Order: sequence, then structure tokens, then C-alpha cells
Amino acid sequence: MSRWAKICWLVAGLSFAGVLVTRFILSGWIDVLWVPLGVSVVCFIAAILLDARFYLEFLTLKTTKNGMNMGVLILLVLALLVAVNFLSVQHDKSWDVTEEKLNSLADQSLSVLKNLKDDVNVLIFYRGEKDRNEKEKVRMLLSLYKDQSPHIKVRYINAYVRASEAAKYLTRGDGFTVFVEQKGRKVKVESPYQEEQFTTALIKVAREKSKIVYFLKGHGERSLESADPEGIKDFKQALLDSSFQVKELSLITGEALPKDAAMIAIVGPFNQIMDAEVKELEKYLRNGGRLMVAVDPGQRHHISPLLKKVGLDFKNNFILNDQIRIMGQGMATILGMVYDATHPITKKFETGRSFTLFRLASEIAKASDAPSDFQYVELVRTPPSSFAAKSLNVKRIEAKRRMFSLAVSMKGHLKTGDQKDKKASDKEFSVVAFGDSDFLSNEYFLQGLNRDLALNTVAYLTEESDLISIRPKQPKGTKMTLTPVKQNTLVVAGVVIPFIFMILSGLFWYRRRNA
Repeated sequence: MSRWAKICWLVAGLSFAGVLVTRFILSGWIDVLWVPLGVSVVCFIAAILLDARFYLEFLTLKTTKNGMNMGVLILLVLALLVAVNFLSVQHDKSWDVTEEKLNSLADQSLSVLKNLKDDVNVLIFYRGEKDRNEKEKVRMLLSLYKDQSPHIKVRYINAYVRASEAAKYLTRGDGFTVFVEQKGRKVKVESPYQEEQFTTALIKVAREKSKIVYFLKGHGERSLESADPEGIKDFKQALLDSSFQVKELSLITGEALPKDAAMIAIVGPFNQIMDAEVKELEKYLRNGGRLMVAVDPGQRHHISPLLKKVGLDFKNNFILNDQIRIMGQGMATILGMVYDATHPITKKFETGRSFTLFRLASEIAKASDAPSDFQYVELVRTPPSSFAAKSLNVKRIEAKRRMFSLAVSMKGHLKTGDQKDKKASDKEFSVVAFGDSDFLSNEYFLQGLNRDLALNTVAYLTEESDLISIRPKQPKGTKMTLTPVKQNTLVVAGVVIPFIFMILSGLFWYRRRNA
């Protein structure tokens, strides 16, 4: 073999090895890898051509021909194995023999997949080897979906390698993320990435018409477009990712109440809401409207008359806590740590083990004159070490410490008609009110459970919270009870049987040695 041929073989091998190692580290292909791959191919061809005579003589040797016959047989066996594996992958069939059907989809999921008419793209954004375990879990789950429907198309996208494509979907702070897309609509799959979350996302993305969330404007409300800490652009993006449409509503300029409103949100006004607007919103609620209110204390928003209509009392005070404080924050930054365990918004929150973060929050409670048939629920409450004050300038704490409600839910039927002949509307309103709007801001939206609290509220008010509910499957353990006699028998057998085999093996060895 010539010197230059050896050099070509070395360069070809190193180039190809570099391609393999780089692809393994990045967990994906990048265009620049075509360069070392091309160098490897050119050097391989050059090495063959430089010593062509040597290789021809080698192939004409008798020993080489005999060896090639065996090589052909080996290649045929390998080709047969490859064909069998290819057919098994293309026509995969499995049977779930577990009692709990751990490796099968629920009937609800099968029904959704059966009704899919168009392809659904599942985009999985991962960060190289960092998300390998999460990626593998999702891959195994999605294989069940792909087995049941040819419309499920899965793509794995390395956010480190394809940063430009990932930027179209991901926002700041996003890690391992999954989207489902169909006909230009996209829905972000919520974690944990289990069957319930994937099937819910499929239902949302397959809807022909998205529900519309209207945000009231004209009173200094938080901006939907601002990326500043005080804006709520992240909240808006989260709604868009959940397949909602987001629009603004200006009642102060005479806009009529939209008939297509799934709900109306009032977030962080600091100027007065006019009486005429309150009457329009009351009319909306009387007709079965859904309203989300997040307002701050110390502002002139004039929200109390509207909340009084639905049996709620905005205290307009400041909830403080000098015993449980966030590092770098003052007494006015309050943790919500007590959650209602039955309401759809908070039933999955763990009291005492998870938190929601509020800044400059007021207590909001049930009004003393609220109708008895209204259904009132305290969703989020503070720790019992909290206290209330009329201003932030607290020099000495004299107020009684107790738990305060920061978020509440109220629903019922508003009275309609004149004062002499009032009757309850046949349509049920629903209101979720918060004594703070900072938890929705870009600065706090991703803190604790704030994002979950906000999105669960919207899902509840738009009647999307019970879209799909699939019970998590748990493997059942087989219980074996051993009596003392059986335990002793197992211990003796575990010692005696191996000892007997050792003796027998020694005897056989001795007899064969002297045979």
C-alpha cells in the first residue's frame, strides 16, 4: 500500500469519525457536517484509485475467492435480517396483555384519533442530550398515537441546532416543549406530558373555530402587546398557544358587547370604569356571561359596584406578611399557599407545597348581602400569618393575623326586571376575581403556579376545563403473603440447592478427570 493511500485512508477515517461524534453530541444534523463527510468520501475514493492494482491482485487470489463465498453467504443472511426488521417496523403490531392496559390508549383518545380527518403535526422541541429522558418518554407515548392513526406526524427539533425554527414557537424560559399543529392552528401541550394532555391538545387543535377572549381597555389596563415587566404579553401568548383568540374591547367608546365573547377579562385598570360600562357588563352577566377580574388596591378603577352586583366585596386593603417573605421582596409581596381542593381551577394545586405569587394584593370576599343561592368559593388564600392594612406605611402591627382570600369564584343567576317584579335570569353567570393583577404581568407570570392559575381560570370560564379527563393508569402490584414456614423453606432452599449443585459439579469434574 502506497504512502499517499495510507494518508487518504487516515484522513477519510478521521473525517468520518468527526461527523459521527459531532452528530452524536448535537443529537442532530447540521449543514456544516456535509464538508467533513465530503472530504471523507473523496479521500476514500482516492485511496482506492491510488492502489487499484493492489486491490485487484488481492481479489484474484484463491484464498480471497474462497473467503468471498463465505462472505456472500454472510451478506445474504444479513440482508434477510434487515428485510425482516424493515417489514416489522413498517407493519408493527403489538398486544397489551397488562391487566390495567398500561400500553394502550383510553377510549376517549381512540375516539379523538378516529375522528381526525387531516394530518396533525406534533413538534417536539428539545435541548440536545439535556432533554434525552423527557424526549424518550414522549416518543414512547406518541408511538401509541401513531399506531392508531396515520394522521399523527411527529417531528423532533433540536432547539440548539435549529434555533431559528425554534424561535418561531418558543418564548423566553421555555425548555422541553411540545406543540400540535393543524391547518395553521397550533396548541401548546401542557406538562406533564401524559395521555390526558396530548388528547386535550388534539381536541383543541382540531376545532374549526377558536373561542375568543376579550380584554377590556380604556382605563389604563395592562398592555397585551408590551414586553415590559408590567405588560401581559406572556399571558396573551399563552392563550394563543392554547388555541384561543385574543381581542380588545372598548366599552367607553360605545362598542357593543360582542356576541362571540367566550369571556371578558378586566386586568389592572387604574382609571375609573364608568357607570354606563358597569351597566353593560351587568347586562352581559345577566345573559350568562363569563368575567375575569384582576384589579389592584389603591387605584381609582371603581370596580366595587360591579363586584357588588355579583355578591363580591373588594376590600381595597393591602395584605401583608412579615414572617413569610420572598428573598429581595417586601411585606407586600404575598404568597398564596392554601387552595380549594374541589374547584376545577385549583383542585390540582397542592396546599402548602406550591405557591402563587402576588404583589400589592387586596382581600376579596363574599359580600354580606350576597344572595344565598350564589355559589361562592375561595380559590386561593394566604398563610395564617398574614394581616391587612389600609396603607403600606405600617409602623406597628396591631391587626389580627389570619388567612385572607386573594382569588374567589362566584356563580349564580342575577335578578332581572324592575324593583317590584324581579326574577332570576335563567342563564347562569360566572365570575373569577383576583385582588391583584401583578401575578399576570410578564415579571411574575412564570413564577410559581401563576401561569397555571391564569390559564386554568380561562379554561374554567370558557368551559374548556373538562374538555378531556383521562384517569392516570397505575400498575397493580401482585401481593404475595408468606407464612413463617414458607419463609424458612425459601431460605433453606436458597442455601441447600446451590450447595448440592456445587457438590455434583465437583463429582462430575473428578470422574471426567480420572476417566
